[in-house]
Amino acid sequence: MEEANRFLQSTFLKDFTLRFAVRPREFQKAWREVSKNLDLDRIISLRYAATVGKDNTVRLGGLILDIPPGPQKKT
Repeated sequence: MEEANRFLQSTFLKDFTLRFAVRPREFQKAWREVSKNLDLDRIISLRYAATVGKDNTVRLGGLILDIPPGPQKKT
């Protein structure tokens, strides 16, 4: 394990970064400020079981949500 970690740090990651790193087209923050009146502890703690279908739908309880395909996908 130690030898593998040394290889990752000394060789693999540097080579991988040189080969595959791409500078972003836009330099903007990918986050927004959170409103002070939101209870994040409560929001983050909620969990729901959902099923994702191959037809761009998500089933959440008795609700079926139709998700439009992204720019890379065609239906």
